[in-house]
Amino acid sequence: HEHKLKQQGALKRQEAEQTKRDLETNQALLAKERQKSESLSLRLKHLETEQHSAKASLQALFTKAGNDDNLILSYKTQMEEVRQENKNLMKQLQRQSNGDLGGTISGSPTTSASQFTGLKK
Repeated sequence: HEHKLKQQGALKRQEAEQTKRDLETNQALLAKERQKSESLSLRLKHLETEQHSAKASLQALFTKAGNDDNLILSYKTQMEEVRQENKNLMKQLQRQSNGDLGGTISGSPTTSASQFTGLKK
């Protein structure tokens, strides 16, 4: 009977030691996982910072592109105005030259010019 108790005691001790080893192993694994988690958390923060920075750069590029677009649009508008002005001047010149030709044919253009100057005074 005493022998049986000693055997049971030894078994219980072995179980306790095994449980203690398991617990230590689990704690070590937990520590390793916690470290991995912290490392991943830091990495995530770093990536979020990079992403934020990239977004800011992209926004700046879009803003610059928008400004460039506005400049280009402004230049295009100015060019169109100049083109239109040139067309009008060409039409005016054509009318004048046609009028002058007509004037020379129908009579002296100098008289009509002097009449206008007379009206202005």
